[in-house]
Amino acid sequence: MPATAWGGDPKLRWYTLETEHFRVHYHGGLEQQAQRTARYAEALEARLVVWLGRQPRERTELVLSDSSDSSNGFANVMPYSTVRLYVTAPDDMSDLGDYDDWLPTLTAHELTHIVHLDDVAGAPAFINAVLGKTAVPNQLQPRWLTEGLAVLAETRLSGVGRLRSTTFEMALRADALEGNLAQLDEITSNNRRWPGGNLPYLYGAKFCEYLEQVYGPALFEQASREASDKLIPFGISRPFYRATRRTLEELYEGFHKATYQRVRQQMEQMVGPGWHEGKRLTHHGRATSSPRFVPAHCRAGDSDELVYFRDDGSSTSGAYRFSLDSAAEDARLLARSTGDTVAFTPDCSMVFESVAPSQRRYAFSDLHLQPADTESPTGLESSRIRLTVGRRARDPDVSPDGKWVTYVTDRAGTTTLRVARWDGRNLGEERTLSASGLGEQVFVPQFSPDSRYVALGTWRHGGYRDLRVIELATGRAYSPWLDRAVDRQPTWSPDGRWLYYCSDRTGISNIFALELATGKTRQITHVRTGAFMPTLSPDGKQLVYVGYTSAGYDLFQLPLEPALSWQSPQPTRDYAAPLTVPEGPPLEIHPYSPLATLRPHALGVDYRSDRDGVRLTTSVVGGDVVGNHQAQASVVFEPEGAQPDLYLSYAYRRLPFHWVASGYRISDYSSRYEYGTLQARLPELRQGLVSSAVIPLPGEFDDQEFRLGYDFGWVSSVFPTGTAADPYASLPTEPRRDAVSRMRASYSFSNTETYLYSVGRERGVSVFASVERSDRRLGGELDGTSAYAQASGYIPVPVGRHTVLAVSAAIGASDGAASRGWSLGGAASSELLTAVLDGVGRSRFALRGFPAGAFEGSRVALGQTELRFPLFFVERGVSTLPVFLRGVSAAIGADYGGAFSQLPAGNPWEAFHLGWGGELWFDVVFGYRQPLRWGLGYAKGQGELAWPGGTTYFSLVSPL
Repeated sequence: MPATAWGGDPKLRWYTLETEHFRVHYHGGLEQQAQRTARYAEALEARLVVWLGRQPRERTELVLSDSSDSSNGFANVMPYSTVRLYVTAPDDMSDLGDYDDWLPTLTAHELTHIVHLDDVAGAPAFINAVLGKTAVPNQLQPRWLTEGLAVLAETRLSGVGRLRSTTFEMALRADALEGNLAQLDEITSNNRRWPGGNLPYLYGAKFCEYLEQVYGPALFEQASREASDKLIPFGISRPFYRATRRTLEELYEGFHKATYQRVRQQMEQMVGPGWHEGKRLTHHGRATSSPRFVPAHCRAGDSDELVYFRDDGSSTSGAYRFSLDSAAEDARLLARSTGDTVAFTPDCSMVFESVAPSQRRYAFSDLHLQPADTESPTGLESSRIRLTVGRRARDPDVSPDGKWVTYVTDRAGTTTLRVARWDGRNLGEERTLSASGLGEQVFVPQFSPDSRYVALGTWRHGGYRDLRVIELATGRAYSPWLDRAVDRQPTWSPDGRWLYYCSDRTGISNIFALELATGKTRQITHVRTGAFMPTLSPDGKQLVYVGYTSAGYDLFQLPLEPALSWQSPQPTRDYAAPLTVPEGPPLEIHPYSPLATLRPHALGVDYRSDRDGVRLTTSVVGGDVVGNHQAQASVVFEPEGAQPDLYLSYAYRRLPFHWVASGYRISDYSSRYEYGTLQARLPELRQGLVSSAVIPLPGEFDDQEFRLGYDFGWVSSVFPTGTAADPYASLPTEPRRDAVSRMRASYSFSNTETYLYSVGRERGVSVFASVERSDRRLGGELDGTSAYAQASGYIPVPVGRHTVLAVSAAIGASDGAASRGWSLGGAASSELLTAVLDGVGRSRFALRGFPAGAFEGSRVALGQTELRFPLFFVERGVSTLPVFLRGVSAAIGADYGGAFSQLPAGNPWEAFHLGWGGELWFDVVFGYRQPLRWGLGYAKGQGELAWPGGTTYFSLVSPL
C-alpha cells in the first residue's frame, strides 16, 4: 500500500520551467501540460494587458497539479501573484463544459484576476512599498465584478467560453421567463439563491458583457484604475458613475430591461409549432441528475419506479428512489453519495459513484456497490461495498447480461473509457475500451440492451462534443457526425433501435433520437429552458428527463408518441476562432526549489485594544508556492509587558503527517511574589518549544484525527531581596521558577451533516478526547496529568424544516502541580451596550447566566442542550453596501454543570449549577465575502453567583 500523505504528497516530485513573466511549477506526469500552459500564459497575458491597460509588476507563480477531480483554479495576488490550476477537465454537465481547450480557458480566467486585482496605486501602493503587498483594493470588490470580468475574458480569448455556452444562457433565460432576475444586492454578496456559487459568475459575466456592449471595452480599464488607489474599497459605484454618468443601480436596471427584451425575442423566434414539454415530477430544484428507471423485475409494485441523484440543499445528497404513482417528495434515500451516476445489476443491486479518500488521502471519485434490499442513508453502513480505491472512476454502467461494468477514469486531465468483468460483487480484468488522446474526454457510457455496444459522449480538441458508439468485443467506434453542437448523454431505447440524447443544436438543449439503422435524427422535446439526461421506461412508452427552472434542475416526464415527427435542425450556434500559440522548442526544466517563494514577502501589522489591554502585533509569514514549507514569526508589543513577546513556527508538509514545530518567548509581570510586607510585580519570562504531529484519517462521510505533541517550557523570575533579606520576616511567596515537559495526545471524530439551509450541524455525532502528561522523566521539574472528553449529538426534530436538538456532554479532570485547572461560566458582562461594543464571545465551557470564570477547579462536568430553528431566510442587502443579511434563526437551551476541586460533603449536587436562556442569531455577510453569526441573547442562572436578574449579551456565536 502506498505511503499516505497530507498537505504535500511525499511521492510527488516537483519541477519548474520559466518564461519571461511566469514560473510554472508542476509535478511528475504533467510535463506536456506545463509546456503548453507556459506558452499559452504568455500569449494570454499579452492580450489581457492590452484589454485592462497594465502589465503586472512581478512574475506570476503558476502551479499545475492533478490532485483533485474538480475542474477549478484559484488566483491570489497577496503576498505574491499566484495562480493554481487543476488539470482535471469539466464533467459532462458542468457550466464550464463548453470549451475548445480546457487549460488555456482556465488560464485565461485566472490570469484576468492577476492583471485586474494587482492594479494598485496611490496610498495602497505606498503601503505595499513599505510593508510588502498587503493592500490590494480591487481584491475587495464584489465577486460579480471580479468573476464577471474573468468569464468575459475567458470567452473573448477562446473559441467558446461560458458567455457562448447555452447552459449558461439557459440559467439567465429561466430567471427572465419567471420574472425572477437577481437583484444587484443578491449578486453582490454571498447568498443561497440558485445557482449558488455560480450566481456572481453568471450575472457578473452577463452584466459585464452588457456594459462592454453599451460603453465599450475601455470601461473596465477605467473602473479598475479608478478603484486602485482607494484605501476604503467598498465604494464600488463611484468609478462606474465617473465613467458612465450612471449609478450602478441605473446600469443594472438597464441590464434587466435588455435581458427581458432579448429573452422575449428569443422565445418568439423559437416557438415554432409549439412547445412540447414534460410534466414536472420533482419540485426541490438545485442539483437533480442521472435518472434511471428501476428494472421491471426489481420494482416493489406494478408501477414504474425511478432512481435519481438529488442534492437539494436541505437534505442528505445521494441516490433517491420513488414510484411514479406516488409523490416524488416522498422519495427514499437509498445510498448517500456525492457522485450522480447510478446503474442496476441483474440482481437489483446498484453500482454508483461517490468521492472518497484514496490510499494517499486524495479525495477522488470511486465506484461503490449497494446490494439489493439494503440501504446506506448515512454512507457508513456495513452493507455498502467500495469497489475501487483511488481509481478516479465515475459514470458506471452495468451490461444487461451482468458480465461487464463500464466506467470512466481520469488521469492528468484525460479521461479514458474502461470496461471490467463483473462477478456480482467485484471488478476484474479491466481493460481500455477506447483510448483517449492527451486532454480528450469521455462521458456517461451506457450499454446497449443486447450488451454488445456502448454509447457515450466525447470531447475532442476544437470543442467538439459528439456521440460515439463502440463495439464491446472489438473496440471499433462509430461517430454519427462531427459538428459544433453539444451532443451528450446517449441512452438506448429498450429495443436498441433508437439512441436518445440531448443536444443544443437549436440554441436550447433538447432531447433528440437517432435511428441507428438509417442515421436519421428527430427532435423529441421543444422546451423553453433546457432538457438533459433522457431515460426511457422499460416498456419504452415514457421519457423522463432533467429539466430546468429558476430553482434549478428537476425531473420531467413525457409520454412518447408512436411516431417521432419532428425533423432535427442543423447546428446554428456561432463559434469564434480558438486561441493559437506558435510552437517552439521545449522550455528548459529545473528541479523545483522552494527558496524563490519561501521568504516572507510582506509585514503584517495588527493593533487591538480590548479588556485585556493594548497589543501591537507585527508578523511575517513565508511559504513556498507548492505548499511544502511554511514559517511564521510574530512580535507582540504591550505597554504593560516587560519585553516584547516573540513567537516562531515552522510547518513541514512532505511527510505522511502534518508536522509543526514552534517556539515562544513571553515576558510579563507576575504578582505572585510576597516577602514580609513587600508585594511587588516582578518580570516573569516564559519560554518554550512545541512540536506536534497531526495524523488525519479521513473517511467518505466521517473524519478522524490524531494529534501527538511534546512541549518543553520554563518560567524564570528574578528573586529581588539580594543580601538585604530580613531573617525574622515570614516565609516569602516566591515567583515561579520551574520547567515543565509535557506529552499531549488527542483524538477527534465527526460524522455530522450540515446542509445549505441548516442553522448549524443538523445530524450525526462528534467526539473529542485529549490527555496531557507532565513528568520529570520527560525533562521537566513538575508532574501532572490532565484529561478531557466531549461528545455532541445532533438530532433533527420533525417540527418545521431544519429544527435540530443539539445535545453535548463534557468532562475533565487534572491533578498535579504542572496541570492546568478548568473554569466555567458564561458572558463576561451583564450590560448589553458593553457587550455590543466589546464583541463578547462565549467561554470554552458555556454555563449560561453566570459571569465568565465564575467557577474554577481541577474537575469540570457540563451537560448542554439546545433547540435551534430558522425564523427567516432573508438573503437581501442594500444595493452594493458591504453588509448582507442571510437570515435570522433562534435557539433556546439549558446548561447544567460545575467546575470544582472537590465535591461538597453530604450534598455533592451543590457543585453543579443550572443556567438557561435563548438567543436570536443573525447571519450576516460583511465585506461581500466574510460570513459572521451574531447572537443577541438573554440568560439566567440559578444560584448566588449568577448575574442578578439574568444577563443580556451580544456575541459572535459558534454553535455547539
